[in-house]
Amino acid sequence: MIAYILYRPCDLAAELPTDVQEVLGDNISWLRSAVVRNVGNFVICAYAEGSNASVVISPRGQSFPQIIITDEHIDGHVDSIILTAAGHQTISVDMNADKRFRKYTVSKGDLFDTNAVPWSPQT
Repeated sequence: MIAYILYRPCDLAAELPTDVQEVLGDNISWLRSAVVRNVGNFVICAYAEGSNASVVISPRGQSFPQIIITDEHIDGHVDSIILTAAGHQTISVDMNADKRFRKYTVSKGDLFDTNAVPWSPQT
């Protein structure tokens, strides 16, 4: 019974501030049914159901840095990788189906930086 309670899915999105939830919208829907596991010195949060293969990895006892990996269609192809540091500095890499980088975006201190300019590599 204790194991069931500890390992059942939980709503991690509810722990985010309301304004953050509103801005992120459906991008955090998988956090509404997530499981959390401690593996060594890391905390891993993953979607509890099989319709999304997203995961957040962070050091235990710390909020940052975080690595967020998404495979929204569970087709075996990573859709994006996001590295987040303290102060909401982020590096986001979107992937193509051929496993090549499609777009890079760097945000320097504002999680909702509308001035962050994506860069697309020449192929």
